[in-house]
Amino acid sequence: MLWGCLRNNIKDVLHCMGVSSTLLIALSFLRNNTKEIMDWD
Repeated sequence: MLWGCLRNNIKDVLHCMGVSSTLLIALSFLRNNTKEIMDWD
């Protein structure tokens, strides 16, 4: 029971880490694109 709970928590943590890293990559990508657009002006 305890091991199953631990395993589920690790899965949740990994999932959250994956989501947050994807968001960070998307944010940095957007920020770089907006910088380039600003430079064009």
